[in-house]
Amino acid sequence: MSQPVDPRFSRPGFSGQRVPFYGITFDKKGHLLSPKTQETVVRHLASGEFTDVIIFSHGWNNDWDDALEYYIGLLDGVGAMAGKHAGMLPDRIKPMMVGIGWPSAALVWPSERTPGMATTVPGDELAEIEADIDMLSADLSVTDAASLRTLLSGKEALTEDEVDAFASLISPNFNESAWDETDDPATDTDTLATMFKSPELIADAPISPEDETEEEDEGKNFLPGVSGGSQTSEVQTAGALHELFGLRMVVRLATVRLMKDRAGVVGGNGVAGLLSALLLGTPARVHMVGHSYGCKVMGTAASKVLDSRQITSFLMLQPAINHYAFASDVGDGRVGGFHSVLAKVKKPILSTMSRNDFPLRQIFHLTNNRSKDFAEGPQFAGLLDKHRGMGGYGPAGLDADDLKSIEIPGADESYPSAEGAEIINLEATGVIKGHSKINIDEVFWAMVQNLAADD
Repeated sequence: MSQPVDPRFSRPGFSGQRVPFYGITFDKKGHLLSPKTQETVVRHLASGEFTDVIIFSHGWNNDWDDALEYYIGLLDGVGAMAGKHAGMLPDRIKPMMVGIGWPSAALVWPSERTPGMATTVPGDELAEIEADIDMLSADLSVTDAASLRTLLSGKEALTEDEVDAFASLISPNFNESAWDETDDPATDTDTLATMFKSPELIADAPISPEDETEEEDEGKNFLPGVSGGSQTSEVQTAGALHELFGLRMVVRLATVRLMKDRAGVVGGNGVAGLLSALLLGTPARVHMVGHSYGCKVMGTAASKVLDSRQITSFLMLQPAINHYAFASDVGDGRVGGFHSVLAKVKKPILSTMSRNDFPLRQIFHLTNNRSKDFAEGPQFAGLLDKHRGMGGYGPAGLDADDLKSIEIPGADESYPSAEGAEIINLEATGVIKGHSKINIDEVFWAMVQNLAADD
């Protein structure tokens, strides 16, 4: 089948220009599925026809049409904002945008539903669980996939023994090391089972956040696997079990964890090749953008690029990576797995954080608490708080001079001097109301900062 090599579309912006958009897709192993499109992009940029390329990777969203909504929203918003501030941009700037497509899971959290989905009905819940089970079963043997479905069929909660069986069945999914991790390539069954038995996953157990927000409060409704607590009470009264674990949350956490590893594989095995081709084969300024696990995709890709000219900028929107990923010292003298990326990006990395981000404030640390997940790289041991998500808590472990934290400037408000900082943490609780609610003027304005003329 022939592949489209022309841009999928173009959008107006940047003072009357038409900005082309190309989609480049990868499979779950990071194999390039659109080589002709990639060749076309590199050829146009190598010729000098375009001066800048923005590469954006989505996070957890396996529907390409939904991913396109984010890409179009960013392109339209940035294009309009850039048109208002043309004097900040390099003379004769002519940008192109590339959207990365990779098979992630569609992880919809309660507070991020559209108004019509605000109240989850049983059919919606069942469909989401089935989609997660399909994801977890895809690479299992026929026998194990059938056993997994039999184990979970008709249940709302799992006993401890059933959690052990669940972990044993899905453990082959976690036998491949992510590309930015050096040790502990496999996750054994006991480690998985321990994760799924976190106290927070006990059916009807409430989350007790340090500082609740509206979204976190809404998110509590996502946790229980048994409604009303009646089944838990009856079983405990009978003395048969001490605890039941909510099926929906256990299955969802397994999927979230699988997607984190997949993001690293896609970034290291696939997007790194695209990034290298752009840096080594073209004169264009390269701007990376990632949302959620898309920051894992882009960060891993950058970490695997060999010495070359620098990436111009990196905008991380609610990054679903460990908050020590860029650390100069994770506590014992070793550096985070993405620390090398700091030297590969010319401008200070911009990273948003929001206390309204329920999954990164209350879920991420439960799903990524392996020793190899800490700091996104070498096998660091740490306490639970060391496994927090950067988009919920901000970067950690950097030297004071390397990290600057500011309230995200409003559109048209001046950005302060970076004063030599390598990462600027943009505290965005006031404007980013949920994990995926990122197509806002403040984000467009941040991207314009990255597109501004080099000093």
